[in-house]
Amino acid sequence: MKFKVRQYVSPGVVILGGCTLCLSMQLQAEGLFRWVDKDGAVHYSDNVPPEFSQDGHSQLSKQGLTLKQVAPAKSTEQVREEEWLQSLEEKRKERDRQQERTDSLLLNSYASVEELDRFNDERFATLKANYAQLVMLRDKLRQERTELEAKLETEDSKAIRNQLEGFLATNQQNLGEYETAISQNRLEEEKLKDEALTMRERYLYLSEKYAARTLKDSQGD
Repeated sequence: MKFKVRQYVSPGVVILGGCTLCLSMQLQAEGLFRWVDKDGAVHYSDNVPPEFSQDGHSQLSKQGLTLKQVAPAKSTEQVREEEWLQSLEEKRKERDRQQERTDSLLLNSYASVEELDRFNDERFATLKANYAQLVMLRDKLRQERTELEAKLETEDSKAIRNQLEGFLATNQQNLGEYETAISQNRLEEEKLKDEALTMRERYLYLSEKYAARTLKDSQGD
């Protein structure tokens, strides 16, 4: 590795030296900056040239000890990567905070797992009651459609036929809406099953964790 000692007196005026003795004398005489050029040569001078100021350097004491280490300026890619990693970390922390809020709400909302089960059972019962009501109304629409179609087949009056066709169109629209509502109800019940199971498992875990911590604290006292 090449070493060069440079003293920048003024722009364009450079005093060069290359021997180890000169380097030692220079370090003892005054504080220096150590920097490396693009060719890998190490330089010592009383200031860092502007064109190398972003490449990193060391500030040395009069005894040649490192006082300050200045890292190279980060590239655009490095800055973007750090910002991306920081964004991920902030999102992770926010998820953790949200989980803590959810856990606290779950524990404070139910005195026991049995109470939680009763709450979810009531939700299931409501969904099942809604399902039964939707199916009943859907079946009535189907029966109505059958009757309208039968009347349309035997009706000769054009005016009445037009009226029946309008009723059938409305019936078909309503029937489609009820079929959609029934499908959504079934999906909600499946979702509720998963949600209820997850809530129950989480509640038991948190309850056991809280009980263990309480026992440990009491033993510590």
